[in-house]
Amino acid sequence: ILQEVEIASESPRLWVRNTTNVAGLASHIASLGENLGFDVVRLDNADCSTTQLQDVCNSEQTLIVAKESLQLTRASDRLEEMLEAEVEYIEVQDLKRADVVIYVGQDFEDYVDQKEKALPK
Repeated sequence: ILQEVEIASESPRLWVRNTTNVAGLASHIASLGENLGFDVVRLDNADCSTTQLQDVCNSEQTLIVAKESLQLTRASDRLEEMLEAEVEYIEVQDLKRADVVIYVGQDFEDYVDQKEKALPK
């Protein structure tokens, strides 16, 4: 594991929620998060229509929400770089269980496919 010291020392809690029908996307992101130093506290499937984020959550686009205390931190910067998505700092119920919640969308499957194609064979 190549954890980043700055992130690991803060040990931000990460919850990954798969909003798609594609199995394994949440565990893939969880592995990436653990490698960075996040403490993965939960993985599950989510239906965007049952969350507080119905207006911004959909199964097409990955959504990252984080507590305001993580704004301008290495942890949020690395998540944005890693997932090629912006972190939103909005208060939602799910942030009572974790510091960061990632709602994995279909776009992440395309991201994984591109990364795997770029690997040398």
